[in-house]
Amino acid sequence: MSRIVEMEAFVAVARAGSFAAAASKLDISASYASKLITRLERRLHARLLHRTTRMVTLTAIGERFYDECARGLELLAQAEQSAAAKHSVPHGRLRVSVPTGLGHEWLSSAIAQFVLANPQVQLDAVYLDRYVDLVAEGFDVAVRVGMLRDSSMIARRLASSRVSLVASPSFVAGRPPIERLDVLAELPCLVYAFDRTGASWALEHDGEQRSVTVNGPMVANSGRALVDAAAHGLGIAFVPDFHSARRIAAGELVRVLPQWRGEIPIHAVYPSARLVPIKVRAFVDHLVEELRRPGWLNSNPD
Repeated sequence: MSRIVEMEAFVAVARAGSFAAAASKLDISASYASKLITRLERRLHARLLHRTTRMVTLTAIGERFYDECARGLELLAQAEQSAAAKHSVPHGRLRVSVPTGLGHEWLSSAIAQFVLANPQVQLDAVYLDRYVDLVAEGFDVAVRVGMLRDSSMIARRLASSRVSLVASPSFVAGRPPIERLDVLAELPCLVYAFDRTGASWALEHDGEQRSVTVNGPMVANSGRALVDAAAHGLGIAFVPDFHSARRIAAGELVRVLPQWRGEIPIHAVYPSARLVPIKVRAFVDHLVEELRRPGWLNSNPD
């Protein structure tokens, strides 16, 4: 049991960046938190933290050990909550951040069904096309599209979506056939503003991976806006199929170089805690089930 206490103290300090903040969260003294980690380091014969008067950071060994500890404590918390969940039901306010395009087109129905099935939950769904700070902004869960950047959060993969090149039929018909990937560099393209790679698109075909640098008349922080612009003939967009599928079915868009594609993951993320609230776990479980149903444009979760 003492080893678990040491691990909890270590993970708390690593996340908080200070002994005082971690001790406050654990309801122990800062000196006791320091003693727990010193004892842990002696037992492991390894330095896990760099200590200065202003902050605490992880050593290289500490970073690896942190990942394992966090995963182990989460599994323990899941086991405890699984046992407790048999005697409880989801309840209370649940604040969720959802991307606008994915949320409106594909998740709004699933969210409504969750509320119907859990009448003791008061759900506050906020549709945003920006990265939210869950803790600072008071969110319980966020649905995020793309690669994750905050390792301090618990993440559960919900699905993944194909990413395709799309344009309007008139755009394609009004120029020579688009048959090579490198031609994209010469054509007007529509760029997503929050993409880490900026105006460089990474695509794959039969195991071959290529990237192409593009530019064009419009940059937007909304996938739906890029799809609208493409449908109006402004250029080629590289967007997840959950944005473009219905426009393609309606004949407003067509795929360009359909053999070339990308793939983007979709996760639910929530703040790490020893005991994840049953309402959070129930909501994430519900989304996983919904995105496994036929008709969802995805690869199933790992």
